[in-house]
Amino acid sequence: MYLLEMAKEFENHPNRELLKGKVVATLFFEPSTRTRLSFETAANRLGARVIGFSDAKASSVTKGETLKDTILMVSNYADVIVMRHYVEGAAQYASEVAPVPIVNAGDGAHMHPSQCLLDLYSIYKTQGTLENLNIYLVGDLKYGRTVHSLITAMRHFNPTFHFIAPKELAMPEEYKIYCRAWHTLRRAYRLQRRRYRRRRHPLHDTRTEGALLRPYGVRTREERVHPETPDALQGEGEHEDSAPAATC
Repeated sequence: MYLLEMAKEFENHPNRELLKGKVVATLFFEPSTRTRLSFETAANRLGARVIGFSDAKASSVTKGETLKDTILMVSNYADVIVMRHYVEGAAQYASEVAPVPIVNAGDGAHMHPSQCLLDLYSIYKTQGTLENLNIYLVGDLKYGRTVHSLITAMRHFNPTFHFIAPKELAMPEEYKIYCRAWHTLRRAYRLQRRRYRRRRHPLHDTRTEGALLRPYGVRTREERVHPETPDALQGEGEHEDSAPAATC
């Protein structure tokens, strides 16, 4: 929510030289108009200088330079790299080898985090909240990386998703599983908290909440449970008869 509040501030006062003296490299291995111009405009409004390319054919990639070599080379010139790539996971790989921050401007059919932030902000502005919303996703749900990012981000706000697409462009099963696992975990967490409150003696049990919940396979909010973490899904099976919190 902090990022959304900051976005509102920047929308009201866009020209701030917070990046004065910095260099932003935009590396677009895949064609883009709106995303590339959005990043370059933002960098310019913040006082940064922009370098990079919008077509990989104009780079040394055509001569056999690897992605790792390109990232390491550009890191010598730039303070941050904005990258779009046609290979899923390319941004993650770049972040592991680069000595400077990598901003994912889209990687294949996987994710589009920056577009997701804009979607969250638009929803927040028009609806006034992100909590407990019915969200209909229509169209290409298989290759549309924007919807994959939106599902991942909205999991914190208890949404109900409705997927509408032709069979050949349907939402990949792994994202449906992701929705169900996360909401099952949220239900398990609430149930275990109720059990914990009933069992805990209010006067004599001085252990922390985390220490009491951990034997039940549940972590506190502060420990930031993630559905993709294997140990976070312990105990999920005993709650399979609960009604799903999201239509996936």
